[in-house]
Amino acid sequence: MTPLRRLLRDHPALAAWLVVVALAMKILVPGGFMPVVANGVLTIQLCAGVGPSPSRRRRRRRRMRRCRG
Repeated sequence: MTPLRRLLRDHPALAAWLVVVALAMKILVPGGFMPVVANGVLTIQLCAGVGPSPSRRRRRRRRMRRCRG
């Protein structure tokens, strides 16, 4: 067993606390955003990968071309 797994197995309260913290972050940070530490300050920034996938953009362009005639 790795040291981290052994630590969590031996301290179930710590494991539960980590789960609670992870779920709280999931609730507090909106979808499409991520927590970032910059210059020692924790901020929440928009993820660069948020938006339609490239395949959706292509489909949208094709539809627009068809609409134009």
